[in-house]
Amino acid sequence: MPVVPRSGLVAAWANAWLQGLVSPDDAAAAIAGAGVPHRVAGAPGEDGPVSWPVALGRLRAAGATGFRVCLPAPGDVSGLPGPASFNEAALAAGEAVLVAGATAEGGLGLVPQRETGSGTTWFVLPTSRRLAPPAVSSLAEADRALAEGLREATAALAALDVARGREQLSGQLRSLEQALDRLRMPPGTSSRALQVLHRALRLRVLVEYAAADDGAAMTAGQAAARAAALQPLDGLARHAAAAAFHAAVEPVPQRRR
Repeated sequence: MPVVPRSGLVAAWANAWLQGLVSPDDAAAAIAGAGVPHRVAGAPGEDGPVSWPVALGRLRAAGATGFRVCLPAPGDVSGLPGPASFNEAALAAGEAVLVAGATAEGGLGLVPQRETGSGTTWFVLPTSRRLAPPAVSSLAEADRALAEGLREATAALAALDVARGREQLSGQLRSLEQALDRLRMPPGTSSRALQVLHRALRLRVLVEYAAADDGAAMTAGQAAARAAALQPLDGLARHAAAAAFHAAVEPVPQRRR
């Protein structure tokens, strides 16, 4: 999974497009970034893969009212609506986008599949239930939880002797910073949302590095302690990143009559 989940960019830019803040072409360019092309297969009313601008139009015509990012992981599939086939595809990809309001029965979700040299194809798949329009994410709550989680991560990983400034970890963090420097978010994205996103993705890199490093002379008990410390921290980072993407475009307040 890329250091910056493309599903988050899909949700943020598609929501911005729904509110008329950006054009479908601008949204598509931001989703793909400078990488290989993105196509969407299975869009309502289409027989083959189409571009993101076409897919967005088809999804809106099908009733889409919002887009929600989901970043599942083994042991944490909260937010996935089913069926099992959709959940398994989302879990294998490590990400998915849920479409609120689409279709009269069931619902829709998008799961990416990356193919070497040929770009990324997003598959529109049926889900077991429709979603209500996404609720406003509490960015402040995610920010507080992330700050606490980072303190816990520093203490826990230091105790497990993995929070050391190693060359490999430094390189991974540099790659993340470079990716974040190139990141385009929708107009009006708050500085707080960006800060939360940066810190959440940084924590994910740290956790991934720690999980992959088996250390020196680690006992079974030490390995279990590390896993127990890392799992909730990764979940915290994933949920904070999702909150930041959702907060990129605040819902338009309805006028009182």
